[in-house]
Amino acid sequence: MIDFQADNLEEGTVFKIASIIDKHTRVILDDTVNVSITGEDLVGILERLSITHGFPVFLRVDNGPEPTC
Repeated sequence: MIDFQADNLEEGTVFKIASIIDKHTRVILDDTVNVSITGEDLVGILERLSITHGFPVFLRVDNGPEPTC
């Protein structure tokens, strides 16, 4: 599962978190934190994970606007 969150630092800077979780084992495969996470960033993360964990059978994401990129 891929989930996206966002929050603000005390001074107002917005940061984003992309969490990739194996829902079967409940292992967190990746937590990327940055002020911007692009579609290209996410592709790079998934490519790196495919080398160490293989390709997933399917991906599940929440119903937010993020997957449209």
